[in-house]
Amino acid sequence: MADAYAWYEQQRAGLGDEFLTTVDATFDFILERPLSFPVVHKTIRRALMMRFPYGVYFIGAENTISILAVLHGHRDPGELQGRAERII
Repeated sequence: MADAYAWYEQQRAGLGDEFLTTVDATFDFILERPLSFPVVHKTIRRALMMRFPYGVYFIGAENTISILAVLHGHRDPGELQGRAERII
């Protein structure tokens, strides 16, 4: 997220802050309705961010949510498998 923030700030001052605000809003929505997001691999769910081409990958539901990654849409989501296996 730090790299994305820096890149967006280079594009336009304040855009990095807008990115982080969108990340926070996505986290809040995940906490409110975790089961509303599709399962993309075994127990991993993905919430797509509005406005920015990123997905928030997470596991869990209701009482405990673990964010695995915030990845650009063109990144390989295969790296999430290892992260998920370490957490589960």
